[in-house]
Amino acid sequence: MPELPNKAYLSPQTVADYYSLPVKTLYSWISEGKVPAIRLGKSNILRIKRDVAEKLAQGVVE
Repeated sequence: MPELPNKAYLSPQTVADYYSLPVKTLYSWISEGKVPAIRLGKSNILRIKRDVAEKLAQGVVE
């Protein structure tokens, strides 16, 4: 398993790769509100907080 980068915000692709999930699954969870994410700038780039990404392994996401 690759390491999570030491950044405050991570791309959905990075988080999906870390958990060996299809990125489409992670985007579905985000759109369903299961995984909180923020949109950055005018381009609406999605990012997931690192602490949220770490909680995914425990199944404890708000």
